Amino acid sequence: MIKALVFKSPPEGRYVQELAWTIREHGAPQTPLTLPSTVQAVLASRLDRLPPTEKTLLQTAAVIGPEVPLPLLQAVAGLAEDRLEQALRRLQTDEFVHAAHLGAVPVYAFKHVLTQEVAYHSLLTVRRTRLHAAIGEAMEALYQERLAERYEPLAHHFHQGEVWEKAFAYLGNAGEKARQAYANQDAIAFYNQALAVSERIASALDAGQRLPVYEGRGLVWMLLTKYDEAIADFCAVRDLARRSGQSQKEGEALCHLAHAHYLKLSTDLIPFVTQYAQEALALARQIGDQKILARSLMSLGLVDQVRGDMQQADRKLEAALRITQRQGYQDALAQNLLYLSMQAHWKGDFLRAIQLGQDGLGVSRAVYDGLSELMCLAFLCLAYWSAGQYVQAFAALQEGLRKATERQNTFIIGRLTNSLGWFHREFGALARAMELDQESLAYGQTSRVANVEISALINLGYDALALGQCAKARAYFAPTFHRVEREAFGPHRWRWTGSPACLCPRRAAAESDAALSDGLCPRAMV
Repeated sequence: MIKALVFKSPPEGRYVQELAWTIREHGAPQTPLTLPSTVQAVLASRLDRLPPTEKTLLQTAAVIGPEVPLPLLQAVAGLAEDRLEQALRRLQTDEFVHAAHLGAVPVYAFKHVLTQEVAYHSLLTVRRTRLHAAIGEAMEALYQERLAERYEPLAHHFHQGEVWEKAFAYLGNAGEKARQAYANQDAIAFYNQALAVSERIASALDAGQRLPVYEGRGLVWMLLTKYDEAIADFCAVRDLARRSGQSQKEGEALCHLAHAHYLKLSTDLIPFVTQYAQEALALARQIGDQKILARSLMSLGLVDQVRGDMQQADRKLEAALRITQRQGYQDALAQNLLYLSMQAHWKGDFLRAIQLGQDGLGVSRAVYDGLSELMCLAFLCLAYWSAGQYVQAFAALQEGLRKATERQNTFIIGRLTNSLGWFHREFGALARAMELDQESLAYGQTSRVANVEISALINLGYDALALGQCAKARAYFAPTFHRVEREAFGPHRWRWTGSPACLCPRRAAAESDAALSDGLCPRAMV
């Protein structure tokens, strides 16, 4: 037996512990003992030897989860209080569970995760399904005033309990809760589950009930820089809204579509931004919806900005701002302030850009608009730097990088890493600047946003010039200028192809050629 124990026992000793309990419960064997092959088998054997009440209680607790609030266990188990206490004492004595918390609401927990797993899987599927449903119903009754705190377990129990309509509702709520907490992968998983469940109860749902799920998932995709996926979800919102006669949601979907196409930062997609924004504008005027009106004007103002008509862009963005402020549309206001801040920065009005950016940052946080928050931080960083407020610029950059990393937004990570590389070059830390610009280039390629990639390549050219590597600088500049002509977006296009020599790839490439031919290469170029 000793040889067998040494061979079978895993390093953590759980097998030996459970086997020791088996021998204690059996007494010393009179004949050679046949050893179970796994710790799960030992636990199953111990579970089968429990009295029926204790076994059933342990199985019920296993379906509730790793931690078991006593009121919930009592509600589902249906035992008298004294019998429940007696059974729990036995389970504690046998070290299946222990008291994790003995405050106002006692909570019990399994001694080991394997114990819960074995007890859970010992149940027949039908019985387990019924228990999940019963637990969900009991939770609704016990926690009716604090359900939001328990959306996730409620979704789990009703899903596993095959109570599909409640599962759909709680999965959608759990997805929205995760979205507002920027738990993006959890949000996507909940929304995906909700849509899968909706297929099971299609006849019981009207078209409009799926709208918040598609919209919520689309917003998460946008934060994750997954614009094509976001566009697909917003198209679904538009189509469902049309089928269900919800004109307001249709207008909001059109605004989302305009914004998602804009965020791809491609001149080729500007006709789509224009189309969706104009459709939203017409619908807003038809139904008298001021919020859709403001958001459509904002998108059309961005189109004007891309085309270089800053006067028309100002007019439309300011009109949208007046509407959102007057009506108190906070979610639309967050985006509006962001883009007005960007507009002011491009026009060189850095102090106004800072004020608008700070206002936009506060509103975006209040409405859990994580994307607008990140973009506000990115433009505040540039506005602070341009205004000579370097401490504030670095603070905004670091906060933006940290939050963009947490939220997995590769566009903002790439954009701010690019800015950080530029800052390092300005202060003469040239080797580190080149490292950061290489990182930014990789993020630009990952996010498939040409502006980030092109900006990184231009920065790398100037890094090389500052390091005296003129041939390398030319290798960066020459092909990049052609990409600027084809792919650069909006203000970046006329910024990079404009007159300032330090921002013009054509001029920089010529300077590097001249430096090579003269045998001179500048050590710095800022």
